[in-house]
Amino acid sequence: MNRSSNTYDVIIIGSGISGLICGCYLAKAGMKVLICEQHYKPGGYCSSFKRQGFIFDAAAHCFGGYRKDGITRKIFDELNISKRIIITKSNPSNTIITPEYTVSFFSDLDKTINNFQQAFPEESHNIKKFFYYLMNPDPSSFARIRSWTFKNLLDIYTTSPYTKYAIFLLI
Repeated sequence: MNRSSNTYDVIIIGSGISGLICGCYLAKAGMKVLICEQHYKPGGYCSSFKRQGFIFDAAAHCFGGYRKDGITRKIFDELNISKRIIITKSNPSNTIITPEYTVSFFSDLDKTINNFQQAFPEESHNIKKFFYYLMNPDPSSFARIRSWTFKNLLDIYTTSPYTKYAIFLLI
């Protein structure tokens, strides 16, 4: 088969994380892939930018999918990315400090729950229920909550605006 240099099996519009991952998998499968991007550099939300001498991370603040058996780890392993980069994990990964409270998100779920319970003792029981629901959801509950917002879910577990805000910022 004679292929022109301008002939592609797949053209992907956008070089954000999804476009790049799709392109890598398709190229790995032997397809000729063109990824087009309107911005001057690839990466979308997995990039950074500089303003007035400061570097800002445009990416999501959490890399939880890189945990053992996580989807990000699976992708990085399958595309041999894990061998090319070093990922270090900080613990706690996030801390919110306000005049009212300080709360952190740790790798250890029980430590995170304990930290939230100390910051919001009046919500202690529901905080534990909320985090356990997030980490081990009942699949049948997805149908019931499919049209909910995250706020709707938080409303089930807490009435405190401070607790809701802290959870929202950390997750």
